[in-house]
Amino acid sequence: MRKILVATDYSQGALSALRYAIAMAKDYSASMEIVHAYESPVFYTADMPLSAIEESEQIAQLNAESGMKECLENVKFEMSGIIYGTKVVKGLAGDVIADTAKQFNADLIVTSTTSAGRLEKMLIGSTTTSIINKAPCKVLVVPPDINYQKFKKAVFATDLDESHIKEVIQAESLLNPMQTELDFLFIDNTIHGDTESNDEVISHLVKNNVEYRNRSAFVSTDSDIETGIKNFIKETKADLAIMVSERLKFPAMLFHRSISKKMAEHPGVPLLILHPSK
Repeated sequence: MRKILVATDYSQGALSALRYAIAMAKDYSASMEIVHAYESPVFYTADMPLSAIEESEQIAQLNAESGMKECLENVKFEMSGIIYGTKVVKGLAGDVIADTAKQFNADLIVTSTTSAGRLEKMLIGSTTTSIINKAPCKVLVVPPDINYQKFKKAVFATDLDESHIKEVIQAESLLNPMQTELDFLFIDNTIHGDTESNDEVISHLVKNNVEYRNRSAFVSTDSDIETGIKNFIKETKADLAIMVSERLKFPAMLFHRSISKKMAEHPGVPLLILHPSK
């Protein structure tokens, strides 16, 4: 892993995620690109003077650029020794981050959890979800106030989809340098689940599809999958969660909220989102 893109909205959560990314960059000898997306501050009408529109746009750009300077001032001593660049771009965050990640050839996007109103989540999802859906590479969602530490144990939550389990190869650039212990986890949320059979299935899938050596496979039962994953992470003291997320397109995203998207809102530990290979 050589290139990390950090998405920031200048919030305290984003500042925490930036500090997390800085510490990661030092551990992995990676360069960084810090990106902020901003939108037009007002809705324009046909009768609005052009001068007023231009002034409003200029103020929005200046505020966004000022925010980046303040952001860097907060971490200037921590950035010592890191090769980095910054970018302030007008546009929707998901689109801007995805485009910049492609240009930067990023190996990883780091973002924080972001809030969104109930209606916004129903219609388009949070900014974090938008970034996950459009990202061209893996995404690390960092909860607020989490300090970086080397990954000792990671939990890969799976629904026993063989093609998804194979995607763990995308995470090896993060896991190998730290010799991270990797637990594959299946949550059985059925009333009369066959735990023994599920144990055999997940053990077989991991054995035949994963070359990563320091690995184990587990089955846990819980009526709620999200709760089951979080409980397992807490019990095993894992410091990284890993999930595979399908990219959803409109209108499917209006009616489907995957477990990975729900986990991204309140992950508890940093959550690494992988996308299925094309």
